[in-house]
Amino acid sequence: MNPIRFAWIVSSTFGIIASFAATALGDSEVVNRVVMELQIQGLTKEGCIVEIAPGHPGCKFKKVRYKVDSPRVLLQPIEVTSLSADRDCSFAITIKEPGMPEQTIRRGMRLARPEQSGSVPESKLTCYLATPSQAQQARSEKAGDPRESKVR
Repeated sequence: MNPIRFAWIVSSTFGIIASFAATALGDSEVVNRVVMELQIQGLTKEGCIVEIAPGHPGCKFKKVRYKVDSPRVLLQPIEVTSLSADRDCSFAITIKEPGMPEQTIRRGMRLARPEQSGSVPESKLTCYLATPSQAQQARSEKAGDPRESKVR
């Protein structure tokens, strides 16, 4: 067999195998422990209920629910799995406050790459949120107070 033809066959075969391996690696799941810090503006002494659920189908974790009484809270780590090649994950954070309609806010992040040691990486996400009553108050103030300067 001609050495040039043999080298061409070997390199083509290697290229095909490498492209399949890269595709397979891109399809693998990425798991992180995500520690969320919530900073909630406008929290009353009754507090609120916070529910955190996956924000899109490419992100998987068990839905969690917390009773929050403090404006700043560090939640227990959530084990999050991203199925997308870019490792993105989205969180749907629902705030339920007594006497107010619930409010859902979405926050996203890119999960860390898996570590060589095989241990699960830990990521942190800080979310700055406003309670539904605080958001409603801000909307009503904005509607009642036009930002025009008055000339006399």
